[in-house]
Amino acid sequence: MRVDITQALDIHAALCTVYVYNTLTIERAWSPDQVQTWWAEFLPHLLLSPT
Repeated sequence: MRVDITQALDIHAALCTVYVYNTLTIERAWSPDQVQTWWAEFLPHLLLSPT
C-alpha cells in the first residue's frame, strides 16, 4: 500500500496516541521501551516501504 503524506499523518495520528500507549503499557503490560521500539520499527515499515 502506498500512502501520501496526508494518509501517513493520519496513520501516525491514529497509532501514536495516549490511548494506544496506555492500552499497550497498562492493559497489555508492555514496557514503555517496547512501545517506543514498536513505533520506531513498525511505522517506517508501514509508511515508507516501497510497493
